[in-house]
This record gives sequence, C-alpha cells and structure tokens, in this order.
Amino acid sequence: MNVAEIIFSPTGGTEKVADIIGKHWSENPVKIDLSDGSADFGKCEITEQDMVVIAMPSFGGRAPAAAIERLEKIHGNGANCVRKMQGRSTD
Repeated sequence: MNVAEIIFSPTGGTEKVADIIGKHWSENPVKIDLSDGSADFGKCEITEQDMVVIAMPSFGGRAPAAAIERLEKIHGNGANCVRKMQGRSTD
C-alpha cells in the first residue's frame, strides 16, 4: 500500500495537516500538489490498494474551484480516501 497526499495549500497550513495525517500510514507519502497549475494531473494514477489523504481549505463551506477541477483529473481507481477540509466539519 502506498500513501498519497493530494493537497491544495496556498499558504502551507493545510499541507501541515495532511503531513501529520499521512505520516501515520507512511514515512514518505507521495505528494500531489493541486496548487501547481502547470502539472498534468491526468497522468496521476492511484491504485485500489493505495490510501489517499485529500486536504484543501474551504471558504464558506466551499472548496476552491481550481482545486476541484484539478482533483477531478486524477484517476483514483477505487482507492481508500481520507479527507480534511479546513474551516468546516465534514462529519
């Protein structure tokens, strides 16, 4: 099982939270930075055996549109996921 952190963290705070969570499953999780507008997220492949931490801030209960658009390009293939949206409870 590989661990991937998919993050959108313009100021670095959300990335710190994702790092804390990701380190519980792996010493060296793979990072996919949705803040990088030049990356080709369509080439990101995650397997069904992987664990994924998705972390991004929310503003008024909404995630940034750019982060969602980039996230939708990633092929998740049924991987398990943990998500954390700062600013709002996801319970």
